[in-house]
Parts: sequence; structure tokens; C-alpha cells
Amino acid sequence: MSAPSAAWCELAELATLDELIIAGDALLRRQNPLADRPALLEAISRWGRRRGAVALAEAVQWVRPGTDSPQETRIRLVLLRAGLPEPQVNAVIADADGRFVALGDLVYLNSRS
Repeated sequence: MSAPSAAWCELAELATLDELIIAGDALLRRQNPLADRPALLEAISRWGRRRGAVALAEAVQWVRPGTDSPQETRIRLVLLRAGLPEPQVNAVIADADGRFVALGDLVYLNSRS
């Protein structure tokens, strides 16, 4: 049985770039993550120059920790590729007194008025 980060590398032989990013985000998910960024980087290093290595190197640049769903990743990628700044994933939204209001899927905290 492969470790989660090694299985992610194995996907690179068949998956699209976006599928690799979605799977990478899922490994680094907000609740009960199965891996962290260093584990992904180590797995890529061990993968070497095998098929999919270039895709893995590209995908890991787009992977973000703390996601909750594939749709969050898909929307984040659309926003970034459209030239918008990167939103924070699952950021806490607080009121003026710092009290919790909500947990936003994709948030531009510095853009609040």
C-alpha cells in the first residue's frame, strides 16, 4: 500500500494538472489532512524523472492546505487564472470587534471595506 503522498505521485501518470491539484489539496485538507507540503515535496523528489514528474512539479505550486472540497480548488484556480489575487482558503471572517462571524470558503480579507 502506498503512502498518500506516494499515491498522489502515482496519479501523475494518468491525471490532468487540475486533477493533481485537486488531489493534492485533498491530501492537505483542513480536517484530518493525510499529508503536508514537505511530504508532497519529498514524494516528488523520490519520484525522480519518471512519467508525470513535470506535472507534479507544476501541480505542487498550486496546491494549498486547508481546503474542504474539490469545488473550492476549482473555483480558486479559475480566479487565479483569470488574473485575480489569490483568496485565502477557509479563512475566519470576524466582525469589527474580532468575534467569529463565519468561515469563508475563499476570502479576500484584505479587500474588506
